[in-house]
Amino acid sequence: MIQNLLKIGGTIFAVIIGYAVMALGLYLSQDLAFGGIVIGKTHVWQLVIAGLCSIISAFAGGFISGQLAPMKDRAPQVILAFGIMVESTAPYMEGSFLNPLWFNMISTLLLIISIFWGGHYYLSRRKRRLFRDIE
Repeated sequence: MIQNLLKIGGTIFAVIIGYAVMALGLYLSQDLAFGGIVIGKTHVWQLVIAGLCSIISAFAGGFISGQLAPMKDRAPQVILAFGIMVESTAPYMEGSFLNPLWFNMISTLLLIISIFWGGHYYLSRRKRRLFRDIE
């Protein structure tokens, strides 16, 4: 019972740290560097750079949450992806959005793919290391 609670707590901790890493990277790459990304007002090269930095940030969040989680599965990445989905649809529910829906959905999809890619990369590296130690 206690071990299960510790695993759940560790997974929640991993999600919080992974989300913090991702949010910091997104803030630095979009808001601080370019003052926010808005279609029609932001230059194409700024969109590309901010998009690449966002992918790297989401990858790092997925990687770190996978590394910190006590159960080596994809639960932290699923929780992070769900949080990104909620966060990206909330402005549309409130009616306060800056970018068109298609842009928001594409960027959300890229973030979710990058989160799972980061978690998969960590888990595949871990598996290779375990098999190498066995041989």
